[in-house]
Amino acid sequence: MKILLLSDTHGECDPLLRTLLQQYADRVQAILHLGDHDYDLLQFAEGLNIPCYTVAGNCDDASLSPRERTIELGGRRIFMAHGNTYHVNTSLARVQVRALACQADICLYGHTHRSYVQQEAGLLVMNPGSLSEPRDNKPPAYGLLTITDEKIAGEIIHL
Repeated sequence: MKILLLSDTHGECDPLLRTLLQQYADRVQAILHLGDHDYDLLQFAEGLNIPCYTVAGNCDDASLSPRERTIELGGRRIFMAHGNTYHVNTSLARVQVRALACQADICLYGHTHRSYVQQEAGLLVMNPGSLSEPRDNKPPAYGLLTITDEKIAGEIIHL
């Protein structure tokens, strides 16, 4: 199973996001947005017939999305949070503890605008970065998550 990961789009990348969604429409089985303008995904996703899951970020005051959620895809549990309430700018410890408490195999977060992927304590921890405002001196980024029976792999793709 392949999953497209987005975060921190901030309403600033409509043409890019539309192109990206069209490019991956036949190649992914789900799309996840990790907050800060989760509506960016929802406005384009209606005609795609791909399950989309979102969480609200600190810039999503009017969002109806939950602040965090745990879903199951490809037989794996995925914990999703924007990350601001877990202070991910200073440490990933709190968000990892929460993901493990939710019995997750994968911990996804945003907020920092910095891409990150690492296996830690039996948990794949990943931030796809930002499509609109990267803060890691790299180009805008998104993520791909691959889930098979044998492994879980995360990949960051810079534009």
